[in-house]
Amino acid sequence: MATKEEPLTITVFSYRGGTGKSTLAANMGILFSKMGLKTILVDLDLYSPQLLYMFDLAPKTYLNDYYSNRLPELKAKRGRSADLNEIIIQSSFSNLDLILSDPELSLQEDLILHSTNIEHDLFPFMLDFSAKLKTSYDIIIFDTPAQLNYYSLHAIILADLVIGSITPTKANIEGIKRIVKILRGRIMSKRFDLFVSMVTPRYTIDREKMLDKLKSNFIELGIERCIFLDYSIEISYRDQVFNDLFFKEKDPEYSILMEYITNILGRYEIE
Repeated sequence: MATKEEPLTITVFSYRGGTGKSTLAANMGILFSKMGLKTILVDLDLYSPQLLYMFDLAPKTYLNDYYSNRLPELKAKRGRSADLNEIIIQSSFSNLDLILSDPELSLQEDLILHSTNIEHDLFPFMLDFSAKLKTSYDIIIFDTPAQLNYYSLHAIILADLVIGSITPTKANIEGIKRIVKILRGRIMSKRFDLFVSMVTPRYTIDREKMLDKLKSNFIELGIERCIFLDYSIEISYRDQVFNDLFFKEKDPEYSILMEYITNILGRYEIE
């Protein structure tokens, strides 16, 4: 499959954890890779990384070690650093690589990585990081921390497409609205889409009525596209028993997400 010259960068964000954000990012990466596009999935969630558990990986080096090249204080605490090629991990899916975050941060490392002292260093670092990834990949997907911090904000600024992931609760809706209002003040032309996830099948919901209500909440902020992912009982069961959140072709979510990314490829003229 031929691609456009400029790779496509997608950032997935949420107001809080537990919205299916990482599940969405992982499945999107898998489906892009199945379409023959060289894809890399980057876990920027240094607070609570999930992708290494989903893909059942335990690498020797992490994104944190790459940050150590820029942050001598972090390197001193971790006792190591790594080049970009050392933190890229092959997944079991053809065309899909991953960069993972360390799930066992020490308190000292956490304070360094989330200190205001690194704010001015972080964006140039991520800009260079993103540019290097673009030399090798057609699709770059950033899975960001919940809420809005330096990592999620910079990933959103660097993205061609920004995808919000929410569950349809009042707190989530209001939280996403606040985040988008903040972002609109900085990046007016950015394209935003919204995925509404029922992470567990607790109750029946009128999808059309709910989506219409959500659109009325978000249309003034420039979000017109709301996609509903009704995570099936089978997926919830697989997660509990097999730790497997990957959509199968029999799942309704598979065809919904495949239709969406096909639309993305057309929208950004990727053939």
